[in-house]
Amino acid sequence: MQTLLDTSCLLRYLLDDIPDQADAVGQKILEGACTVPEFLAECAYVLSGPVYGFSREDTAAALLALLDEVDCDHHPSMQRALELYRESRFDFADCILAARHQVEGMPVLTFDKKLKRLIASMQ
Repeated sequence: MQTLLDTSCLLRYLLDDIPDQADAVGQKILEGACTVPEFLAECAYVLSGPVYGFSREDTAAALLALLDEVDCDHHPSMQRALELYRESRFDFADCILAARHQVEGMPVLTFDKKLKRLIASMQ
C-alpha cells in the first residue's frame, strides 16, 4: 500500500533541515509514496512565505522536481499549475483551477475577473 506524504514530510524532504526525517521520507519515496494537491499547495504557501522566503521560481522548481519523484493526484495538472505559478502572479490555488481546466477540461466557475481572463486565454 502506498504511503501518503503530508506537507511536513514534503518540506522535510525538500529542505533537508532535519536529516533523519528527510531520510525517512526519502525511503518512503523510493518505496512509491504519494501526495495530493492540497499538500503541494500548502508547501507552495510555506516555501514562498515569510519563514523561508523562496521566490516563486525557486518554489515551483523545487515542487516540480518533487513531482518527478512522487506520484500525486492530478499529476499532469499539478505540473502545469506549478508552471503557471512560476510564470504568473496568481496564487497557487488559482493556478490549480486554471491548470485543471486546461489539462483535464474541467469547467471552472469563478467570479474572480483576473482568473476568468486567465482561463479564457487557455482555450
